[in-house]
Amino acid sequence: MTPEQWLSDQINSKGIKQSFIAERAGVPKFTTQKLSLSLTGRRNLQVHEFIAVCRVIGVNPLDCPIPSEGEINA
Repeated sequence: MTPEQWLSDQINSKGIKQSFIAERAGVPKFTTQKLSLSLTGRRNLQVHEFIAVCRVIGVNPLDCPIPSEGEINA
C-alpha cells in the first residue's frame, strides 16, 4: 500500500470531503484537483502536503505503513 492509498482510505473511512481538506490544509495552491490527482496516483503527493492532509483529517502520519520496494517502483 502506498502512502497515497493509505491516506485515501483514511479520508474515505472518516467521510471527509476532499474540498474540505484542500481548503483547510494551508498549503498554497493545494487545490481539490491536485489532491484528487495525488490520491489516485496521477500526481506525486509532496511530503509537506501529506503531513498537512494528515493534520486536517486527524491521523498521525507515522501510522502510515512503509511501502515495499515493489510498491515504490510500480
